[in-house]
Order: sequence, then C-alpha cells, then structure tokens
Amino acid sequence: MGLLVYYASINRFFYVVLTAVVMTASVMVSYTRARAECSIQMQGGVHGAAERMVLLIIGALFKRMAPCSG
Repeated sequence: MGLLVYYASINRFFYVVLTAVVMTASVMVSYTRARAECSIQMQGGVHGAAERMVLLIIGALFKRMAPCSG
C-alpha cells in the first residue's frame, strides 16, 4: 500500500496500476488455492511458501531482481 501511495504522489500512473495489479494478484493466489483445496483434494502446488522464499533470497543474493527506478 505504501508503494501505491508513493507512486501516486510522484505521478507515476503506470507504477500505480502495476502495483495495484500485483496486490490484487497476490491476494487472488491465496484465494484460488483455498477454493481449490475445498473443491478437490489438492496437495501443495508448483512451489510452496518455503520454496518461494528460497528463490526470493537467491534472487536477492545474486542481484537478479529488477531494481526500482524512480
């Protein structure tokens, strides 16, 4: 939410929209997973929370994450 307010204050419309889309998508991932688990017997997924965190850490350590330009 902080990024959304920041980008709005510096008039970066594209980044405001991108941040809002990413926020919505992050909530939808959890919602979709919860609905799928209720509908069918589903175990895990492509990557669990631990795997995503490891990939995030590796990306940060090897500087493979895009920097925020502003």
